[in-house]
Amino acid sequence: MNTEKVISRDNDYILHTYGRSQVVLAEGEGMTARDADGKSYLDFTSGIGVNSLGYCHPAWVRAVADQAATLQHTSNLYYTAPDGKLAKKLCRRTGLDAVFFGNSGAEANEGAIKCARKYSVDTYGESRNKVITLVNSFHGRTLATLTATGQDVFHHDFGPFPGNFDYVPAGDFAALEKAADKDTCAVMMELVQGEGGVVALDADYVARVAAFCREKDILVIVDEVQTGVGRTGTFLCCEHYNLKPDIVTLAKGLGGGLPIGAVLMNEKSIIRKYLLQDDVCTANRLLSYPYTLHGNVVKGFQVGRKIGFPTANLNIDYPDKLIPANGVYAVRIGIPDGKHYGGMLNIGHRPTLNRPNDYSIEVNIFDFSEDLYGKTLSVELIEYVRTEKTFADIKALQSQLVKDKETIRKILSE
Repeated sequence: MNTEKVISRDNDYILHTYGRSQVVLAEGEGMTARDADGKSYLDFTSGIGVNSLGYCHPAWVRAVADQAATLQHTSNLYYTAPDGKLAKKLCRRTGLDAVFFGNSGAEANEGAIKCARKYSVDTYGESRNKVITLVNSFHGRTLATLTATGQDVFHHDFGPFPGNFDYVPAGDFAALEKAADKDTCAVMMELVQGEGGVVALDADYVARVAAFCREKDILVIVDEVQTGVGRTGTFLCCEHYNLKPDIVTLAKGLGGGLPIGAVLMNEKSIIRKYLLQDDVCTANRLLSYPYTLHGNVVKGFQVGRKIGFPTANLNIDYPDKLIPANGVYAVRIGIPDGKHYGGMLNIGHRPTLNRPNDYSIEVNIFDFSEDLYGKTLSVELIEYVRTEKTFADIKALQSQLVKDKETIRKILSE
């Protein structure tokens, strides 16, 4: 391999957004990399926090090669085993409840911002969408994550930048308390600021921020793209702080050299379990699954009207507020028999290609004993409303239905 030729070709054809050292790396093993001339280097940066197992660990190589030879890509429209296995491991290891996978740390942080805004806007209204980050933070290079990054040097050239981000100095609780107004939905922070100089946050400061956010129902997002997957001695850096965030982001070391990002979230943050699916729902999917809740909660259509539990025990205790989710307005029905059953009465926009303005009214019963999203025990379409009803009409119709508990009991017992 000719070093000069490699560098020349790179300069001719690759957009240089980074300044490179005049070294051509050709191979690696463990923590040692070798250049095209055979010179060895010890990599103390792990590829900027990526190569969590070093270069070309045999188990990593075998896993990648085996999967590439089996099935390299499908899409979000189908199930595959590896993503569910990884999600289960991550949830059990971290104590969080669900995972959304992407391709990078920037995507993970974008997902975290979306998640926090979705929760807060649905719960408190459209104006509650401000995200506070820390000065000298770094959260990615997309437009939103560049804006979230608390360094002015990144806030040029690519404007206009998204609005409603604010920045406070790390460690200054009074500044954060002042910035966190009624429109704040989340505080996002790195517990060790990497780009900011490898500076760890003070434990007392982190504890005060967490307590303040709990009191105000502001979500705590911890960016563990650099610090996660064991890089600080525990799987998550927040374990050192005894911190239980609402949302955690991972990337880099999670793939050990393959592109991956992950948003982990607690149950409160996924109260709308379809919140991150909008981007991948297509007309074909809606045609194929006209009554699903975008594939997450309703799994598989194991339809059966006889579901085998006494309706006398149903606790049809509706919340004061309707719960909007992806155009669906859901009301939960609790079944307190110790078997983790749950249900929803759903009224929502169920468009298909030929019937874009239709709404459906349906009852779904789930068994949550083994799976966060629930095994579908029953899906019953009550009515398909083929009218030009407005959203206000649909909300009024639901309000009328939820008051009539006997009607719901009858539907569930038939």
